Amino acid sequence: MHGPFAEWGREMDPLDEFATDPVQQLAAAVVRQAVVDAVLNNAALQWLASPAALGWLALLTPAGLTPQDLQETALRAVRRRRATLNRRFARAG
Repeated sequence: MHGPFAEWGREMDPLDEFATDPVQQLAAAVVRQAVVDAVLNNAALQWLASPAALGWLALLTPAGLTPQDLQETALRAVRRRRATLNRRFARAG
């Protein structure tokens, strides 16, 4: 995906761009923490892939995107972070 979420794998700040009210800011914090947690925790990954996460993502979805677009982007960010972590462990071990 291109556009505001292209760098989502590195920083979660793009969520803040769309979080203009307190409810959206809370949703951004929940999704941001889920991505961080999902790197090491399969339960968090399952939640992020679930319909429950779509409800939180719907609060943040800008025009032209769907909650599923944001969910796919978040899951790609988790995969990238997991791959990076695995490479680091392989080098260290």
